[in-house]
Amino acid sequence: MMSQAPLHWIVVEDNPDSRFLFERFIRKVAGHEVKVVALASVEDCRAYAKLSDEPADALILDLMLPDGTGRDAVNCLGSLVERARIMVCSALDPDKAADFVPDPPYWLLPKPVSLNAFSQTVEEIA
Repeated sequence: MMSQAPLHWIVVEDNPDSRFLFERFIRKVAGHEVKVVALASVEDCRAYAKLSDEPADALILDLMLPDGTGRDAVNCLGSLVERARIMVCSALDPDKAADFVPDPPYWLLPKPVSLNAFSQTVEEIA
C-alpha cells in the first residue's frame, strides 16, 4: 500500500506564539504526515521563494505583517502558492480586509482564532 505524500503547508504569521500553535494544530488535526514551513514576514517569504521550488498545498496567512500585507506575502511566494488552499487569519474587520487579502477563494478566520474553527478548517483543507 502506498502512503500518502505529506501535505506541504506554509504558515505566514508574525506572532511566534500563533505560529507555534498553528503548526502544532496542523500536525494534530491533519491526521497524516505534513510538512510545515513557518515564516514571519514578507522578507521571509521572499527569501523562502528563492530557496524553494516545492509548491504549497495550503497557506495560512496573517494579513498584517511587520513589513507588508498578506497580499505582499502571496506575491513574494508567487508560483509556490498559486494552487494552494488559503486560510486567512486576521484581526482586521472582514469588510476592511479586502485590500490586504489575495484573490478568493479562501477561508477567513477572525482573530483571536477559535481552535474549533481552526481545526474544522484544517480538516476541510487536508
